[in-house]
Amino acid sequence: MQPTSPVGWWWGTNRPGGTFYAGRAHVVQPDQPMAGLCGLPVSDVWELRPPSPERLCPDCCVLAMTASYPPFPPTPAPPLPRRAASPGAPLLVPAVSAEQTAVMPVVGADDAP
Repeated sequence: MQPTSPVGWWWGTNRPGGTFYAGRAHVVQPDQPMAGLCGLPVSDVWELRPPSPERLCPDCCVLAMTASYPPFPPTPAPPLPRRAASPGAPLLVPAVSAEQTAVMPVVGADDAP
């Protein structure tokens, strides 16, 4: 058994020479495998996208993308809190002292005691 597509869509095409054949792969809902999301009927259905379809149906692909990935919210997320820079606490210094890195002198072979 083949694994399904990540978001649960199936793919369908029409057989060459058929009434609705346009050489396109359509996105199909698993519970309604008779037609693509664009409304055109399909005759062959796969759980995975065909490896090299001639063309993808643009109407089906746009509908599948909008259903799978909702748009961003109209209001932006609140900004992250920032500390104000001052002469005693520049922005480059972390707020927690445990996050600070100590500078260690380099000791080479010539510096050995």
